[in-house]
Amino acid sequence: CPIPDKDGDGVNDFEDRCPTVPGPASNKGCPIADADGDGIPDKTDKCLDVPGLEKYEGCPIPDTDGDGINDEEDKCPSSKGPKENNGCPIIDKEIIDKVTTAAQQIKFVAGKADLQSSSYKILDQLVKNPTNKTRIWDLP
Repeated sequence: CPIPDKDGDGVNDFEDRCPTVPGPASNKGCPIADADGDGIPDKTDKCLDVPGLEKYEGCPIPDTDGDGINDEEDKCPSSKGPKENNGCPIIDKEIIDKVTTAAQQIKFVAGKADLQSSSYKILDQLVKNPTNKTRIWDLP
């Protein structure tokens, strides 16, 4: 005679503590508790009521700066900024103009990667705003 296994989980009904609900033998035939349904067992899930990811121990992807953009998508995860700016703060146009103007005045020794000494004062001004992002475009 075949050994009865009503729930078909491979644990016979005589040893299955949950004979009508499938569960692994390692849990005596009962399903492993997962309150938030994220696939992370409650015994190891650090965020029991919120679905999350295994790499964050069952918690959602963090948002370190609290700007509503998770750290995996946020280009500036420690500074608040809007989604349309990839989570980075909007830099005031006046500051952008100052940095751009200053950067355009940086000069190199012809044919070398060496700066002309007149550029040092300009660079000193630029480093006063270390969080500003500056792009250098190919100029004709």
